[in-house]
Amino acid sequence: MTSKETLYFAYGSNLNKADWNERTAINFDDAFEKVSCAWLPNFCLAFTRFAGSRGGGVLDVIVSPGSVAGGVLFAVKSPEAWEELDEKEGVGGGCYKRREVSVLLPDGSCRRAITYVVVDSRDTEGKPFFYQPSKEGYLDIVREGLRAHGLAEDELDRAAKNEAPAPLSSFFCYGTLRRGECRYVCLEPLGIREERTGTIAGSIFDLGSYPGLKVTGDDSNRVVGELITLEKTEGALRALDRIEGFDSEREGSLYLRTVTTVTLEDGEKRAAWVYVYNGTCDPSARIASGDWRNR
Repeated sequence: MTSKETLYFAYGSNLNKADWNERTAINFDDAFEKVSCAWLPNFCLAFTRFAGSRGGGVLDVIVSPGSVAGGVLFAVKSPEAWEELDEKEGVGGGCYKRREVSVLLPDGSCRRAITYVVVDSRDTEGKPFFYQPSKEGYLDIVREGLRAHGLAEDELDRAAKNEAPAPLSSFFCYGTLRRGECRYVCLEPLGIREERTGTIAGSIFDLGSYPGLKVTGDDSNRVVGELITLEKTEGALRALDRIEGFDSEREGSLYLRTVTTVTLEDGEKRAAWVYVYNGTCDPSARIASGDWRNR
């Protein structure tokens, strides 16, 4: 039995409070306390199961190296709430099962959590799944949930169209990797496919010759930068990890690599890799404009 302290990683319709309240006996706010938006690395969204109650395909997360699935990390308030989750997900009927996963938080930390995956041998690594087209009503429910938590919708749209999963290849650059800055030349050999101005929630600090990013739950502070999509994703991760002093195998890295939601100038939201500073910042060094070029 999962303890009430265990965290739950939610995706799909369970991000929609109104939908939960219509379908379960426990009020959403009585069942869950939001911890943070979070991302499940090396998984992607996919429509792998037909649900009669939805009239079409419903979401699953399946193994997809390099991809990242967005969702929300919740604390589950009671054993009864876990039981309600199991019932809603059809655990007893062999529809979904619990799976322990490790998710990334905006500050670069990792947390263990429980999520639900479709019970089917095809959801294991390297095996195909049968696509189940979804009804627009279900997609609207998921979209509303994503918007309520400020998450991007592009991954949902890809899954709904049954497009092949792809590694996350966009990076949010807010300092010396921006166009016109000293390290921008490091990106050019990696094949720049797209550059768009955007902002993320957080604060940046002047560390001298480069900035440090800190991400908090306060959306009132925004950081200005560019969403840069690169062709050579695997090579980009290696190169930028080296530039930013990030090593996933050791503690004490200068920066930590995590995922963020970028709001573009037209209001579109996109997921992207970002490097957050792993040290202490002097509050007096905060750049009030949120823009490294306007410090």
